[in-house]
Amino acid sequence: MVQGVRSSRGRGNRAALLQPMFLIEFEGLESPRAEMHRFRELRSAMPLRSLPFDIRKSTVALFMAEMLYRLVREVEANSPLFDFVWEAVRELDGLDSSAGVANFHLWFMVGLSRHLGFFPAGEWFWRISARDDALSPVSVSRSRRFSVVEPPPPPIAPVPEPAPVAAAVTQPPVPAQTQVPPPRPQAQTRTPPPPQVQPQPQVRQEPPARVEPPPPLRLTLVSPAQNTTLPGLTALREPTVFSWEYHDPENPDENIANSRFTLSRSAGGRAELEIRNPSRTVTIDKLAEGLWHWTVEAVSEDGRPITAETPRQLRVQPIPLLPPPENLLPERNHSISRDELRTNRYIIFEWAAVEDANAYILTIYKDMPLSRQRIFQSEPLSELNYTFAELALLDFNSEYIWQVEAVFINSEGVIEQRGVQGENTFILDVSGPGRVQPEEAGVLYGF
Repeated sequence: MVQGVRSSRGRGNRAALLQPMFLIEFEGLESPRAEMHRFRELRSAMPLRSLPFDIRKSTVALFMAEMLYRLVREVEANSPLFDFVWEAVRELDGLDSSAGVANFHLWFMVGLSRHLGFFPAGEWFWRISARDDALSPVSVSRSRRFSVVEPPPPPIAPVPEPAPVAAAVTQPPVPAQTQVPPPRPQAQTRTPPPPQVQPQPQVRQEPPARVEPPPPLRLTLVSPAQNTTLPGLTALREPTVFSWEYHDPENPDENIANSRFTLSRSAGGRAELEIRNPSRTVTIDKLAEGLWHWTVEAVSEDGRPITAETPRQLRVQPIPLLPPPENLLPERNHSISRDELRTNRYIIFEWAAVEDANAYILTIYKDMPLSRQRIFQSEPLSELNYTFAELALLDFNSEYIWQVEAVFINSEGVIEQRGVQGENTFILDVSGPGRVQPEEAGVLYGF
């Protein structure tokens, strides 16, 4: 709660500063008993030149604020995340209004994902599905692909050695000589000579011996080696084994009190997998594609930390797509006449087998002027043909696109490997309005 934020007295209306993604500084009191804290002072940390006046930039800022509100739930300090958001607002405000603003929200989400621990490196596919209402068929756009490349980590600058500090020796100031008047003559008195003091021998003090800190305890990450690349199917179907070792030659009997194995998407990021007190080998059944970082941290029995020099990187390649089926029937641009529908009352789709595939998915689209409208999709089929009898889904005098995709399904019923769709077209050449309405009596009404 900000005191006097809407007051007309004072220096302007401070409510104007409480806009999405405005950079502000404030002073307040934090009370453990209150759920809402009070801010006494509120001021702008950096004046924004274009963000408040450009509707596109302010819309992107509203989107960024909503993303942060939904995703960031932590209450402790997070300096890297704060610096990223702060610099993102500055970059958005400094962009030219005619370039860079349209895709700034995508850049922000990708950068934010690094701080949330799931940086989306690799190949990605996207498409849009839409329909008018819950009962209408779904229209699906063509698939598009884009790549996200993780930038290399910045180089680590060497730490310069501290320069020796020379001790400055200063001499006490010598007072200036002044003219002192001669003293009055006095009676001479005989004073005894001062006692002779024997000089003490000088003892040289040795500087204290420098105590070297004990060297850090290190463990060794054995395998997989740094920058190992695994095929996507291998990482999905075969377990990946991580191994590490620890041995202190100066103290062979030194044991590890506890340890922790972590596997994350980014170096130093949130752990996707954490195993407490693992053995010297860790087995992971499946690994998804992308870049992985793994390391082991431990503590000795006397409380000293034991770490690896640097985390290891492991890259899992994308799973390759199966080739498209061939020998598709009906052939491309095949025309289905009224007599053919009267005779068969169904359409048979056929294709050739694909190596390494154990199922196929058939999809039929209606060709629209600007897009494709999906009207049918089968469950995974084990046969090399499908009899399509749902003729009521088809319209008269329309062109249709049918695709068949080869896939591999594991024993758990999950599709592990997808494929490239084989595609053909057919034309329903039947005069008449509306859709085909087959009856059980064998008569196709509407001809």
